[in-house]
Amino acid sequence: MSLTICLIGKYFPIQGGVSKDNLWLSYHLAKAGFHVHVVTNAEEVEPQYRSLPWSSPPSLPPDCSGSITVHATQHKERRHYIPYANPFVSKLASIATEVVRTYHCDLIYSYYLEPYAVAASLVSRWTGVPYGIRHAGSDVGALLQSPELQTAYQEVLRGADYIVATPSTFRRFLHMGIPFERLYFPVGSCLPADIFTPEVPPLDMHAFLLWVQENLPTNSYYDVFRQFLEKPFNPNIPTIGIYGKAGTVKGTFDLVQALALLQKQNVPFQFLALNQGSEATLAALASSIEEHNLSEVTWLLPFIPHWSVPQFIRSCLAICFLERDFPIPIHTPLIPQEVFACGTCQILSHEIAQKQTYHAYLEHGRNVYLVDPHDHKELAAILNTIASHPEASRQIGRQGYDDIGQDRGQFAAEEDAWGNLFIHILRDVQQRRHMMSIAEMQSYLAQLYTDDTLRRLFSLNPDISFEGYLLNEEEKRSLRAIDGKLLEYFATSLKMKQLEHLRAIYPATFMLPRSLMERLFDRFYHHFPAKPHEETLMRIDQFGVFFEQALTIDELAPCYASDIVRYERLRYIYTYQPTPEDAFSAINVPSTLEGSSLNINAPLFLLPGVYRETFSYPVVDLVDTLVKQQPVDEHLMQPGHYHLVFQRERHSLTMNVFTLNEETSLLLDICQQEMTVADLIREAEQQLGEADLADDILAMLTLLQEKHIVGACQ
Repeated sequence: MSLTICLIGKYFPIQGGVSKDNLWLSYHLAKAGFHVHVVTNAEEVEPQYRSLPWSSPPSLPPDCSGSITVHATQHKERRHYIPYANPFVSKLASIATEVVRTYHCDLIYSYYLEPYAVAASLVSRWTGVPYGIRHAGSDVGALLQSPELQTAYQEVLRGADYIVATPSTFRRFLHMGIPFERLYFPVGSCLPADIFTPEVPPLDMHAFLLWVQENLPTNSYYDVFRQFLEKPFNPNIPTIGIYGKAGTVKGTFDLVQALALLQKQNVPFQFLALNQGSEATLAALASSIEEHNLSEVTWLLPFIPHWSVPQFIRSCLAICFLERDFPIPIHTPLIPQEVFACGTCQILSHEIAQKQTYHAYLEHGRNVYLVDPHDHKELAAILNTIASHPEASRQIGRQGYDDIGQDRGQFAAEEDAWGNLFIHILRDVQQRRHMMSIAEMQSYLAQLYTDDTLRRLFSLNPDISFEGYLLNEEEKRSLRAIDGKLLEYFATSLKMKQLEHLRAIYPATFMLPRSLMERLFDRFYHHFPAKPHEETLMRIDQFGVFFEQALTIDELAPCYASDIVRYERLRYIYTYQPTPEDAFSAINVPSTLEGSSLNINAPLFLLPGVYRETFSYPVVDLVDTLVKQQPVDEHLMQPGHYHLVFQRERHSLTMNVFTLNEETSLLLDICQQEMTVADLIREAEQQLGEADLADDILAMLTLLQEKHIVGACQ
């Protein structure tokens, strides 16, 4: 199955992560047989964010049945009004509406709130075609925080048929009131493996520099590039590269200062800066390069198309990505993934490294170099090592590729993943819209599909079963015509669909004896039939509570059964249930409380997202055993007090689970009373019946603070 999709968003020649994602997504979908109509204002992008057309885009395979068609607003049609504004929303919505109607698009997909998602919401309203939104870091981290804008964006988000969220924003959308079933995760980046690869040839710098000299636009913005162009490039001299937007938080100026230190050490190198930004930023960068006497070894280059970026990466001995102190915490650039995929040595800031999903695989000096960009001496020392030992640096790049880059599952979507996601989304949206369109009749059908008693009454006397529902005669005639066997089939399939959904959330629970689970699920489904528009988290919690209670008193259930379902219920609810800290208004609030030093008068408390629970059996080991379908050992069935902490990582859906001993669990229980360290020590000593425990308690509290389980007020 293939779809026709209207994609509203940034696109080439706009530079940046969103434009890059849309470029490769459309390419990916077209290869999968989809017809993608891109509606963009990219031709109107200002010079500081514009890529120059150095090379042609990659062609789709000859046998490809899909297509990409770009519909762009025109610079020459740059209408405006007073006070001045370029009416991007209206232009995009107008063009996209014609596209949706002309090409009979199945879905509208927008990426970035302004102006693209706003335009998409209008197009959907005018055409009836479902629309969805994918966000970046800066739109929800900056634009959505504006009091003058956020009401409009909230309405656009709440009205969307689907939202492509991330682990860092999933709960925030739930907190906003977006239904669980409208939220989806992206299925990976679409970096083509045949383009982002160590096998790609390096950029022909001689030809490129000549082309740039001949093709730089006459706009005065590009004058700063000209002053660094007219000198020969030597591919045999170690070359340090950087690419992307220039700026202080990007580490651009840190790198220049470190390179100046390197030059004083008489180490030969060249510096390629594929950077753009505001005129003021570029002027400051040029001044810094000249001030540090780097002009003769530096080439300041304009942006090139993203499909040529791998060639630039392969032209460098090492690529630096040194972003630090970025004001939007959830901002997670994917440039490191591109460099790893190309097998080139890389220097990363600690800040960026910690944001990557594969950060645990990063090993300084083995597959990457990690640095604090503020420390120019440390950065210069790493640059010295790279430039002085080029073969060893290339080996680090190859190791980065082996450990991270070649595992496309780290960040690259499977060939059909995005296509399958859109097909899944369309089916979900159609089902939700169908359920919303019938009102009273739908309510009756929902009860009929899930209530055995009502179905038996319907088979005996349909008219009596209609009592209590406001149905007109046409609806009653339609209902009487329902085939009984078909009704039973649909009711059974609906029940099984819910069973499979709950099985995925409670995997260990469903490893309990099959006959027991089938009997209890039938009872649960009878007492709590599925309802249209039912809140997903509430349903999952309802199932867990029912099974906890039922398994506690069921004589055929294993002794630990109730603990199993309670553990899985709490882990899921604690992971997804939004809290005040999940509000979008708090997305940029730094987490500073846990950083306060412990002192004797500091009040202690459990940090947000930390939950204390006690179980009667070693539930973590039991769950692991059941999921692996291994026999349960006798020692796992010994009752006792098993203390756990559930801790969700900030800006993430990762849930950590820690097992505590009795003494540590006591400390955490006391912490929930939010008393000072001194009072906590006295209380703990009293409850434990021992004295002189201050040093041991302080050591444990310090460890708990390092684990971000407890925090201290100033």
